Amino acid sequence: MFFFTKRLQTFFTATCFFPFLLSCSSLNTQRSLDSVSAAWLPKDGPPPTVAVMPFDNLTSEEEIGTLVRKSFYNHFSSKTYRDIELTTVDRGLESIQKAKSGAWRDVPAETLGRYLRADFVIYGKVKDYQKLFLGVYSQIALTMEVEMVDCRNGKGVWWKTETRRSHDGGIPIELVSLMSATARSGLHMQQERTLDLVERINRDLVAEIPEPSVPQGGPPSVDIQIASFLEKSRAASTVEECKRIGLEPRVEVVQFSDRTWYRVVLGPYTEIPAAERDKKLIAERTKFLPIFVHHSPGNQGASPR
Repeated sequence: MFFFTKRLQTFFTATCFFPFLLSCSSLNTQRSLDSVSAAWLPKDGPPPTVAVMPFDNLTSEEEIGTLVRKSFYNHFSSKTYRDIELTTVDRGLESIQKAKSGAWRDVPAETLGRYLRADFVIYGKVKDYQKLFLGVYSQIALTMEVEMVDCRNGKGVWWKTETRRSHDGGIPIELVSLMSATARSGLHMQQERTLDLVERINRDLVAEIPEPSVPQGGPPSVDIQIASFLEKSRAASTVEECKRIGLEPRVEVVQFSDRTWYRVVLGPYTEIPAAERDKKLIAERTKFLPIFVHHSPGNQGASPR
């Protein structure tokens, strides 16, 4: 009897709040600059290089900032910019903080651009993350802000604040439906639903960021960067691991911040579907998180696949 009474209390609570929750489930977006004209993008030459900074986390969820940044970067890497790997950005920021004796957030974008060799930097904030559970109804809400800044003059060229919500459950009529809705709402709060919401909001945000035009002179291409190491032996073992799943990557030696890095790279690809197929294979069959590296025509390091 007590169980039934508590369920009824949950039901009436949800009934009272449900109209309000439905009104909150709509999108709340704000665009601060017109991103359609994109006069700030170069009209010729190679694609600009972009560094995605660590995201500020203004919520009480400790890991959400890192999670959102990685998701944003993975979506952004499919655009025709030359993106800098997150670990490379983080290492550069560590060097900046040592040289400047302070937090990297206090360093102007012009200085960040010189250190990281970037044309633009992207700043992000996770402004709000809420989980609401009312027994028969659950909702997850995420609000984030992204700003793209020109490293030549420190001016913001594109930014947007976006909110996405995911909800489950409803107003059940019968007791059996009540119990079913309660179980479903509980499952909704699990981690995979948060991951799905993060992916959705980043996919939509990145889709609105203008892209540079493709230079004339031939088709663009992309490489898949599988990993980057300071130790040559680790790069060699990664090549062997990829060969076991039918891929033939190479090792590129790159000098950055007075250190030598060994990058394991696959490609280049002129057909994006083939690149996406192999990128997915690497992510599923190895422990690595591969990224795309874009090349402009006439600057391709190997024969296309």
